[in-house]
Amino acid sequence: MGRTQTAKALVVELSKRIKLANQRRNKLVNYLDKLKEKYSQGKISYSTYIETIYRRRDGKTISECIEHHNEYIKDCEKRIREERKKIVKKN
Repeated sequence: MGRTQTAKALVVELSKRIKLANQRRNKLVNYLDKLKEKYSQGKISYSTYIETIYRRRDGKTISECIEHHNEYIKDCEKRIREERKKIVKKN
């Protein structure tokens, strides 16, 4: 019984992590969209646009951060599937 509860708790925790990663990824995507819009409207220069896109934050560009979140979400989803299989086997 204890392992089933642990697996269920892990599924809940992983679901929360997926939600948070989605929020962070969407925030970055929206930032890139707004940046592109500013460039298209002539509010920022091309050099500023390119510099911002390729600027590294914590060692990664914005695109790399988005990809990191995508991979993290896939990993969490895989772990959820594995934990759900354990739950089904126990019942």
